[in-house]
Amino acid sequence: MMQRPMWQAVACMSVILVAGGLSAAAVQSPPPFTEEQAAAGQAVYQQHCANCHGPALEGAGQFGPPLTGERFTTNWRGKKLSEYFTRVRTTMPPGRAGAIDARSYAQVVAYTLKANGMAAGTTPLPLSAAAQADFTLPASSVAAASAPAPVQSAPPPPPARSAEAAMMAARAQPQAPAVAPERLRNLSAVTDAMLRSPPAEDWLIWRRTYDSQGFSPLKQITDRNVKSLSIAWSWSLAAGPMEATPIVHDGILFIQSGTDTIQALDAATGDLLWNYVRTVPPEVANAMRGLSSIKRNMAIAGTTLLVATADTYVIALDTRSGALLWEHPIADAKQRWYLSAGPVVVKDKVIQGVSGSLGRQPDGNAIITLDIKTGKEVWRFNTVARPGEPGGDSWNGLPLEKRSGASVWIAGSYDPELNLVFFGTGNSYDSQAFRKKSSPEANIDLLYTNTTLALNPDTGKLVWHFQHMPNDLLDLDWAFERTIMTINGRKLVATGGKTALFDALDAATGKYVVSHDLGLQNVATADPVTGVKTLNPALFKDNSPTGLVCPGSLGARNWMATSYNPTTRIMYVPMDELCGGGRMVPRPGHDGKFGQLAAIDFQSGKIIWRNRSRATQTAAALATAGNVVFNADLDRWFRANNARTGAELWKVRLNDTAHSFPITYMVKGKQYVAIPAGGVKPFLGLKAAATPEIKTPPSPGDSVLWVFALGGD
Repeated sequence: MMQRPMWQAVACMSVILVAGGLSAAAVQSPPPFTEEQAAAGQAVYQQHCANCHGPALEGAGQFGPPLTGERFTTNWRGKKLSEYFTRVRTTMPPGRAGAIDARSYAQVVAYTLKANGMAAGTTPLPLSAAAQADFTLPASSVAAASAPAPVQSAPPPPPARSAEAAMMAARAQPQAPAVAPERLRNLSAVTDAMLRSPPAEDWLIWRRTYDSQGFSPLKQITDRNVKSLSIAWSWSLAAGPMEATPIVHDGILFIQSGTDTIQALDAATGDLLWNYVRTVPPEVANAMRGLSSIKRNMAIAGTTLLVATADTYVIALDTRSGALLWEHPIADAKQRWYLSAGPVVVKDKVIQGVSGSLGRQPDGNAIITLDIKTGKEVWRFNTVARPGEPGGDSWNGLPLEKRSGASVWIAGSYDPELNLVFFGTGNSYDSQAFRKKSSPEANIDLLYTNTTLALNPDTGKLVWHFQHMPNDLLDLDWAFERTIMTINGRKLVATGGKTALFDALDAATGKYVVSHDLGLQNVATADPVTGVKTLNPALFKDNSPTGLVCPGSLGARNWMATSYNPTTRIMYVPMDELCGGGRMVPRPGHDGKFGQLAAIDFQSGKIIWRNRSRATQTAAALATAGNVVFNADLDRWFRANNARTGAELWKVRLNDTAHSFPITYMVKGKQYVAIPAGGVKPFLGLKAAATPEIKTPPSPGDSVLWVFALGGD
């Protein structure tokens, strides 16, 4: 999440390439380059660029869209070679512009030109701007000769059927054993009562419970015996981004990976029970190329598994067979919308947030609710306020079609007693329109960006809202989990933005209660009465930073969710100590320990302990009643710490970095801990620049689901 582009600060090559710029030259002589340059450029690209843009220039997330095909030609056709070369050389790699020599930059440029169908010759690409000025990228669209072909998960449908009917038929067929195992046939329905109070042995909701506490009451694994954890089983997952949260019910584990593979596994043995692979039409696959296909969660209710897909559908699968029950398009993937969060199920409704691909789609994002039986839309709430509606005049006079952002990157929370769902939103990306007021009376709060929204799940009506950071122009949004907790008899909803500044609000009314700053930001202070944030006057002028901003645009915290123990009132927060825009640099005098797992008493605001490390944090925290908190870092370690003291108790090296959401569950009296690891790492590449000695497998690496249990039977 969250992770999204900050056009002024996060400088991946895709941002450079799509920025546009100069008018086409009158005479268009195509750039010269040799096969040798292009071949050498591929090696340089893999070393310096593939982390953001994928190993085949196909894109690897919203910081690294594709560098081939229509995207490239649309934005660079008719532009001068000198402008293209200069952009690459002066801004790449992020935070290390000019780190490679001019010859290597020319080789990378040659590689991208060839990948977009331009022909090599005998004349090398020149290194000086003066010599490059005579050449222009072709004005007509050129097919990307070496771009990867769209991958379908099933053969094309037979011509006798309509395309729509054939696609539905293909999607409806899961791949499963010939005879369904007995335990699948006997899989019980997940009731509303179970969702309100999940069995301790199951993991039914993204953060286990509706309140998004991410805490497990299981205590077979404790601070005394956790050192005996060993691998129980593992399972290879489909290739692609991996930030998933497994769901476990009645000893069956469900997981989503790739684009999109959904599998049911025996949670005790890892045996495959069924396998559903979604088919994506070629034209949609082409449009989706380079988008993040990250999916953070699924939902379960009755005998239905609810899944947000890479092609922006919500689909319903039968938990006992994997058969497709219905599908509903949430947004148009060809317009580059996508769904990073999965749904939350409340009674008979499936509630799903929408994210913009690169933040600039007109009208902004939405929260959309479907009927769980039919998939038909029930209501939607627009997260960008409309003109003429409450908050509609807070966009500096901008017309609706020019407003964007307020993405919903994370699944919502729900309080059954109040009958309210709580969602968080991200920032807007059209920052230049909001640096200054268009008129003295203009308002630039930009509702409902960076806001906690409390909605009635039955009607979609806005009950209350609280905007944590109006007019955020630094991509330091407040889009993460909303944790519901009770302190001193008062029900609160708490959340922290990328700054690791946490606000707590009255859950029933939205009234501000308190803020807790975990000490890693220099951006703003919160008024102790109202919670209104004031930018640091020593760091900003006219809403623009004049010094080193801490944290950087990846945040002191991000998608790595917190875990909250309701008994001790301690929240465990994975964080990073990095500053700057896209450069991810330490603050002056920093000791080089960039990762931090902090424990904060949320009642007092006191930091109980901090466990700091060289490697940055990469996964959500998981605390349990066994006085253990699990976490993972960039250096591929999966750890268990003492929840009271922070002392390290156990660790294991995974195949790759884990940037997902660990869970724990129990089958037949045995407790397991599971975490997916590996996959595409679009954001971790930016973090890794701070610790170049820490090596991880090339992106995309293999994705593996690791499951641990205490040794012995």
